[in-house]
Amino acid sequence: MTGIFEKPGPDATTPLGQWRLISLSGKERRSQVAYRLLAILALILSGCERKPSPLPDPAPSAQADSAAQAKPEKAGRAFSLILSSGGGFAGLYAGCTLASDGTVTHWQRFRGRDTILAAGMGSPDTILSLRGKLEASGALSLHENESGNMTTRVELKAADSTYSWSWSGSGVNEKTPPALKTWYVEADAYCQSFQLPASERK
Repeated sequence: MTGIFEKPGPDATTPLGQWRLISLSGKERRSQVAYRLLAILALILSGCERKPSPLPDPAPSAQADSAAQAKPEKAGRAFSLILSSGGGFAGLYAGCTLASDGTVTHWQRFRGRDTILAAGMGSPDTILSLRGKLEASGALSLHENESGNMTTRVELKAADSTYSWSWSGSGVNEKTPPALKTWYVEADAYCQSFQLPASERK
């Protein structure tokens, strides 16, 4: 006989603690077999899909602190010194940018559009020295922003600050702030040296 065993309750005629066999129909037997096969398959699949737990990520606070310390340090060293002059009826400006990584770029600006004329690699130490001399001149405390038909401008751009000075005329003249006269001559000469053959550059 095919069936299942069932443990009787206290009020059953079979003595308590004994099991009795209950016969099943063909349909019920097929249902029981299908149920057991599904249960076995579920156990097999759960065992196959189990994967080792991934290693924990580093503490978020430690990652954030590392990023916060690295970025400002790198950004804090980057700066550029920009010398330019121009204006007039045509509105054409020519300038030179000295970057802290040593890059020297000559450019011109016409109607808001910049065109690079020449670029080369200079000395990061020399450019850093020019920044130090600009700061030592006392120019950072000045607020000189005059303009004219022709205007000369100097800018110091860093990650967290920008300083600019301008005066009417082209290059150094009587309108140039005294603190910037000597500095501008030296910085402009360094810029212009990159229009010379490499063997003649400073």
